[in-house]
Amino acid sequence: MAFLVEHTSSGKVRKSQSTARASILFVRKKNSSVQLCVNFQDLNKITILNQYLLLLINELRKKTQGSQWFTKFDLKNSYHLIQVKEGIK
Repeated sequence: MAFLVEHTSSGKVRKSQSTARASILFVRKKNSSVQLCVNFQDLNKITILNQYLLLLINELRKKTQGSQWFTKFDLKNSYHLIQVKEGIK
């Protein structure tokens, strides 16, 4: 609990102004420690689900077989170019 008081007073922990947030609370346990509880229900309501399936890890390994170097650019901007087997989209 000292962590929360210390960081709240210093401004490191503050109330979120974001519309995409999750409520949290601390529950005191029997041994007097605290447990963090997070309520993701409101966040789940506004989450946009992906409309496609991700490839299985074995299929990804086959597609990248022989490659030696990967960059963040490759992963961020080229993932959508990997073809998915017809019928599982």
